Amino acid sequence: MSGADLCLEDAYLEQLRSGFVRVRDLFTEASANDGVVPTVVGDSTLASRTREFYDGWDKRRTELIEALDGLAQGVVTISETFGAMDDQLASSATDFSAQDG
Repeated sequence: MSGADLCLEDAYLEQLRSGFVRVRDLFTEASANDGVVPTVVGDSTLASRTREFYDGWDKRRTELIEALDGLAQGVVTISETFGAMDDQLASSATDFSAQDG
């Protein structure tokens, strides 16, 4: 044995997942206000440029939201996989020690 332990804290993984979800929610909520600015700038050229910016940003924001969803789901998958692996190892250790008895 090398003495090195692999330890994943469930609370840390949940904190990580919820952080991704919070940021995703912020990006999602930001889209509710993006149409307001081009209508209030006054100048039609500036309004047009502002709308172009928002359209491009909206596409990028959608990509970010999807990526954040993927990261949050990845953390859930890691947590579930390590939990199942831990259960299997514990069961194997119990079975092994019962055979030695």
